[in-house]
Amino acid sequence: MPTDPDAPYCIYGLDEPDGGHLRWIGVTQNPTIRRLGLLNGSNANVDTPVWAWIHSLRANGKKPVFHVLAEISGPSSREVAFIAEAGLIRRYSRHHFLNLLNVACNPFRKVPRGTRVKSL
Repeated sequence: MPTDPDAPYCIYGLDEPDGGHLRWIGVTQNPTIRRLGLLNGSNANVDTPVWAWIHSLRANGKKPVFHVLAEISGPSSREVAFIAEAGLIRRYSRHHFLNLLNVACNPFRKVPRGTRVKSL
């Protein structure tokens, strides 16, 4: 993974394959590699809720649907990406029909000047 703090980041979501409900929100600098790792089960840790869910899907011949929720670039893009991820988790966890595997962890903080957040 690149270590440049100003390199672009993507916030991604994993959806149920059948109903399309959002189950996981994450951050990565390389969505292609992250998608392949998640869908193929590489580096899987079954002790976490997201990997347990992915393994249960795979046992039934299914895979989660991966999609990019936002792209973030500019100064401090790493920090902003994790703040934005926490905000999205908080926002989506308020919808009781969604069973997010994440938990809300960080309150909203100010986004540094010059940072561009591009929703997709």
